[in-house]
Amino acid sequence: MGMPPGAEGPDQEADNDMTKDADETPDTETDDTGGDEEELAESVDDIPDSEKDDYGRPFVDPKGSRTYMDDNEIEKIMNKLGEKLSTKKLRILKEAEEKKTFSKQDLVDLIDGIDDEKTLQKIFKYASSTGFDQSIDPYLKTKNLTDKDVTYFLSLLSEMGKLGEFAKIAENPPKLDLAGDNFYNQISGFTPAELESLFTTMKDSIKGTVSMGPGENFLSIFFGNVSKANSKGDLDVDGKEVELKARTGNTGAVVAPKTYNRGDFTKSVKPKLSKFINDLDTEPSVKKELEQINTPGGTSWPKKLNNMFGVYLQGGGSIDKFSTELTKTFKDMYPSLDLNASDYLGPTGFDHSAFTISLAKELSKEYYDVEKFDASMFADFKGNYQYYAGDGFIDAIGNGIKVAYPSDLLPRLKV
Repeated sequence: MGMPPGAEGPDQEADNDMTKDADETPDTETDDTGGDEEELAESVDDIPDSEKDDYGRPFVDPKGSRTYMDDNEIEKIMNKLGEKLSTKKLRILKEAEEKKTFSKQDLVDLIDGIDDEKTLQKIFKYASSTGFDQSIDPYLKTKNLTDKDVTYFLSLLSEMGKLGEFAKIAENPPKLDLAGDNFYNQISGFTPAELESLFTTMKDSIKGTVSMGPGENFLSIFFGNVSKANSKGDLDVDGKEVELKARTGNTGAVVAPKTYNRGDFTKSVKPKLSKFINDLDTEPSVKKELEQINTPGGTSWPKKLNNMFGVYLQGGGSIDKFSTELTKTFKDMYPSLDLNASDYLGPTGFDHSAFTISLAKELSKEYYDVEKFDASMFADFKGNYQYYAGDGFIDAIGNGIKVAYPSDLLPRLKV
């Protein structure tokens, strides 16, 4: 019983059911954003619903980013800047609209005299984002992304005033170093805060039958040797199928067969433990105390089992009976696994830490046996990652890969 030398116990943050009711998918989570998302969202809110797609994201021209002004945009600019411009400037703008063309001098005359910092900032961002279609569009077309993903990404870059920097990347994209440990520091022209904002603001999407998480979209876009695989929703990195487990929030990723669903304590765990308590056949007073432990909140359910064990022994129960009934309960909870409660029970209690790590490893083994990917990569929204060839990630669980105590049936893994 216990953990091997050097092993790390499960992450404490899952206690108190902090991941309760979290609707996580293996590669996405958007409840912890950070970066500049709030500022970006305010700009998107200013756009009418008629100019947004199904995800509430602004449309851009099919040719690529918004690098020109149509008639409606010109009229909007005239209305917004009317109070800030002199009569002369308005005359220049109206004449240019009637001609449908702008000369350099027209633009100089238009901008001259504008002192409002926010207005100048918008003009600067727009001007610095023009003329990059020829390098960006062909590059993004090679990335197996949906049109909506491309549109949304370009709108984020435009808001940041970073289309020019990304155009340089599109012309000579970096290669992801699988031996590295942070992908933000492998990308030039962007600060870590800007990259984190893009990473956490990217959306889940589906192209055909392939599900694409924000981490997959981000890495596909920024690295030349990374693209979306055509099956299973994995990444193709240097010709290898890599399973990516990336989080955009603080919770970890689920690594388990699809036969086990996410849920919450009340629906997926409590009924199983209620039956376990009944099958222990204790005195009414002991049963009542055990049932009081089997309630949501307080701590994770593996730790609740340790508390139940103590109450049961003090009530005159035996280790053998507790072990036998708990092993049956584990089989009821995880039909495909063989978890023996006696491996974690002893005079000092139920070793909830060793149990949680073993559970995470057994679920991961079964997941790998089904998926058979070439490698896996675990990443977080700070750009940190670890790459493992084959099933190497399984041995790293609890010793390199952190394990969070489960609030439902499934532990979460993260770097």
